[in-house]
Amino acid sequence: MDKRSFIDYYKSVVPFRNPNAIAISDFLRFELGIDGTKNVFEVGCGIGDLIKNIGAGVADGCDVNNDKFLKLEANYLKDVKSDFYDVVFAYSVFQYFPDFCYASKAIDEMFRICKDDGIVFIGDVPDIDLMFDFFDFTGRDIKKFDNDSRRPMPLFYSKSFFRRFGSCIIVNNKNFCNDSRFRFNVKYVNGRYRKK
Repeated sequence: MDKRSFIDYYKSVVPFRNPNAIAISDFLRFELGIDGTKNVFEVGCGIGDLIKNIGAGVADGCDVNNDKFLKLEANYLKDVKSDFYDVVFAYSVFQYFPDFCYASKAIDEMFRICKDDGIVFIGDVPDIDLMFDFFDFTGRDIKKFDNDSRRPMPLFYSKSFFRRFGSCIIVNNKNFCNDSRFRFNVKYVNGRYRKK
């Protein structure tokens, strides 16, 4: 199914909700094996469009800009119980992190709160190898990001950055928006990689 028919389908099924969020929630539910028995935590959940539609038994999340969920930084999930969640995921948030050190700490925290046999998933990650293609495609001037503090430069990642944390599956992103082809997804099938 191409992008247009995929989104049109969701608009026709659920006309009053965000069709992209519903499509992505369905993708995550299928990709991560989420059902009513799973405990799921979303890092960087925003207003909760994904986590509210995920269909988990326990569905929790955090975001620095929303009081409806835990108001926590991704790199320090201090109030979140260790080894509790079957699935811990972040979707389309890693590009907003200030630097790679912060991202590394966020991944460590995701592993900490995930069960030993759980899944850690990081989705919609901007690909450093395709960064210039992304800027050409979007028509944005890379030089303008340095001068505009209201919109900082998105953080682009290499796939090797994620391989440092353990064995993972890296696949191209699904086509949920026009620039999806410049992003990838990372899936760690066992949450016990960096735990000490």
